[in-house]
Amino acid sequence: MHPFHSVLDQAGALLAQASSSMAIEEEHLKAIVIIGGFGIAFVAIITNAVRSTVATRAREQSRREIAAYVAEGSISPDDAARLLADGDKPSCRGKRA
Repeated sequence: MHPFHSVLDQAGALLAQASSSMAIEEEHLKAIVIIGGFGIAFVAIITNAVRSTVATRAREQSRREIAAYVAEGSISPDDAARLLADGDKPSCRGKRA
């Protein structure tokens, strides 16, 4: 056998090994992308739940404070009703003071 043929055989073996390891890396990349996508979705869901909970808690706190002002006579019940009705408008939700 000619020495040049053995070099070609070795090069072919190296190329075959490199291509099979690249296939494994592509499979790993697919898994990483899928797991990363689920991770991002999970974080988004948790973040939205926390934001919603905080907004609901703040709205209920405001309602309690308005009720306390009515009870002590600082504001009239009609003004309190108007404040509570204004806070329920969709245009008021999500805005910060």
